[in-house]
Amino acid sequence: MFGLFKKRIKGLIGYFKLEDWWESTFSEQEKEYIKKKYQPLGLSSSQLTEENITSTSESSIAFLSTLASWFHSSHELPIAQKILKKAEEISLQDCKSVLDAHFMYMEKIKIFYKQRDTNPEALDLAIKACKQQIAIAIKSARSFKHSWGELPTHTGYEQLAIIYDKQKEYQEAIDVCKEANKQGWAGSWGKRIERYQKKLNNS
Repeated sequence: MFGLFKKRIKGLIGYFKLEDWWESTFSEQEKEYIKKKYQPLGLSSSQLTEENITSTSESSIAFLSTLASWFHSSHELPIAQKILKKAEEISLQDCKSVLDAHFMYMEKIKIFYKQRDTNPEALDLAIKACKQQIAIAIKSARSFKHSWGELPTHTGYEQLAIIYDKQKEYQEAIDVCKEANKQGWAGSWGKRIERYQKKLNNS
């Protein structure tokens, strides 16, 4: 009976029909923390669960990716992981734009790589996210060219090359750069290849 009087969740959580996920995924303490921390520029955190949202240009994946970006400290990693997991689930089920998935994986890379020295799982998660973004790179490239006419830098390729370099896996770093360069992603791939080749020759 008390469920009949339960307050309806509004805001972006309600707009994107994420109420069940919100209620079942986070503890009350986590929900309050998320609402307190989420302070988008020029807007109040009330737009998360309280305001009446009738339209937005964002997709649910883009919204969740943006939300996750607010939780990048080491103690906030579990929250970011839960948010990004949901974004990825939606992407795999019904992603209308490959660029939504591209930017979602980019956020995963940034969040996990930042925690590589404080969380034992973070580096492996960052590597996985790099490979996930790379796996859709060809499709992403088509969308970027169609929408913008050219390709930007590619976080997955760049970050994975850097990781391989730090791990002294120079041939792997070279291969990553060659693939990115072949696809036309912006970046100093030639210089990177030359640098990694010298290290490989001297190893």
